Amino acid sequence: MQYSDDFRQKQVEAWEAGRGTQAELAEWLGVSLSWVEKVLRRWRTTGQTVWPAPTGTARFPWSLRLVWSAWSSDTRRQRWPS
Repeated sequence: MQYSDDFRQKQVEAWEAGRGTQAELAEWLGVSLSWVEKVLRRWRTTGQTVWPAPTGTARFPWSLRLVWSAWSSDTRRQRWPS
C-alpha cells in the first residue's frame, strides 16, 4: 500500500515532537515498524519523506546498459582497428 506524502510528513512531525518510539508510532499510525524506519531514514538522509520520481533511465536497467556498452565498444574495435 502506498501512503500519501501528507501522511509521511505527519509521521515525521510526530517523531520530532517526541510522541513515542518508532514502534509506538508504528502502532499508533497502523503501519509496520520497518515502514516507519524507512521513512525516518529517508527524512534524515535527504530531508524528504518520499524518493524522487524515477527518471527516464529506469526504462533501460543499468546492467543492460553496461552489457550494451561493452558489446558495442568491442564491436567497434573489431570493425575499425585503431
